[in-house]
Amino acid sequence: MNLASFVNGFLSVATVITQVGALFFCVLLLSRSARGFFPQVLVFLKKRALLLSFFAASVALLGSLTYSDILGYEPCKLCWIQRIFMYPQVLIFGLALWKKDVSALLYGIVFSSVGGAVALYHYMTQLGWNPLNLPCAAVGYSTSCAKVFVLNFGYITIPVMAFSVFVFIAILSLIAYKNVTSHS
Repeated sequence: MNLASFVNGFLSVATVITQVGALFFCVLLLSRSARGFFPQVLVFLKKRALLLSFFAASVALLGSLTYSDILGYEPCKLCWIQRIFMYPQVLIFGLALWKKDVSALLYGIVFSSVGGAVALYHYMTQLGWNPLNLPCAAVGYSTSCAKVFVLNFGYITIPVMAFSVFVFIAILSLIAYKNVTSHS
């Protein structure tokens, strides 16, 4: 097994785990009965939201840098925009952990919502659907946004990986921030 296969496999499995977590968080967020059934989970998430968000953003940062700087997958314009919204979250959540500042969860919601929208749009362009007709062909040295470097489990591409982490952080931050502000 070469390095690219290992990285693709590891990050694809991590993406599925992240998607399952985000789905569970979504159920907790939207279902009053689920919140009543899992109150200890809400306490756990409230206490560890910054750490979980920091970890998720860090893995995303390391994964994207591995793809571009080690494996040589050249990021397109939409990849760069997604990086703009993911990379600062490592610093924001790292500092928030150090200072124990749960207000940083609000930044996670905002950054992840915008980054997630870009990642979703990027995935749609990879599927051949460009509803806004935004140009994203290879320009200058940039690679095409429609180029698929990774395809695992029939749907996981790099934008799907990014989208999954953005959704995970946004929903986790929303749950924890809502829980913190309603009980303060």
